[in-house]
Amino acid sequence: MQQLVIVGLGNPGSQYEYTRHNLGIRAVKTWLGSAVSWHEEPRFQAAVAQTNFCTALFPLTFMNNSGVSVASFLNFKKLTPQQLIIVHDEVELSLGEVRWKEQGSAAGHNGVRSLIEALGTDQFKRLRLGIGRPPENMPLDRFVLENFTDTEKEILIKILHTACAELSATVPRQSPE
Repeated sequence: MQQLVIVGLGNPGSQYEYTRHNLGIRAVKTWLGSAVSWHEEPRFQAAVAQTNFCTALFPLTFMNNSGVSVASFLNFKKLTPQQLIIVHDEVELSLGEVRWKEQGSAAGHNGVRSLIEALGTDQFKRLRLGIGRPPENMPLDRFVLENFTDTEKEILIKILHTACAELSATVPRQSPE
């Protein structure tokens, strides 16, 4: 079994922790649980958590530069983009929808675009977590950097539950042989 790297996309800093754009890293942290220890790795500009079944990575660059962090980690560890699972928010999916994508364009997501550019390929698996489109007259960049509304928080619990189930079904929880 090959080593897997699970990357939760988001922005560093407590002011972004509960924003829509940080849904990817929130899902990964929820899936791994509180017993997993994260530590900063300055050479990769990332926070890293190691388990017996995967390595989790949270780029500490901002979303639009996530590829720099992920590419440096993969290069150092001599891993391929096919060993990645990227978990990220997705405005092109309705709030609550969760879908896998095996490859393809960034579909306007700047974090995914950064990964494609830095890795030189779109051949990596993505777990897309739907946050829906912004209300009329609200710029997209403002929408993704806002916290979920009280109404959305009920759906958020379901999104995180579904994301955890999808990751558990895809990532074997045993050490590679």
